[in-house]
Amino acid sequence: MAAVIALLLTIDGGAVLAEYRGTLEANHQYALVGEHDPARGVDLFAALRPPRLALPRHHAARVEWADEAAVAALPTGTLRVEFAVDAVQVDRVSERRWNTTFRCRLLRVVREQ
Repeated sequence: MAAVIALLLTIDGGAVLAEYRGTLEANHQYALVGEHDPARGVDLFAALRPPRLALPRHHAARVEWADEAAVAALPTGTLRVEFAVDAVQVDRVSERRWNTTFRCRLLRVVREQ
């Protein structure tokens, strides 16, 4: 199962996932859903890189996690990783190149059946 990015919506007090294509925005909550087993080269977080994550041309991107140790310690298997984007920083590094940094924090990790 290829990982997908979902927008985490709250409707009538319940969480709903809606498949999402675009870029990450500050003050929004998202989820990654898919297989995670870095030892076999299956990285759930690959969905947070282009082409799945839409970015303007000439942009490089990276995700910084508030708790990197928790991200590194995620279990293997089919997971739903819910996270918040606290900030997005865009820095111009040359005339035609920008670096985009997404500052995120884990909210919840659920092992899917």
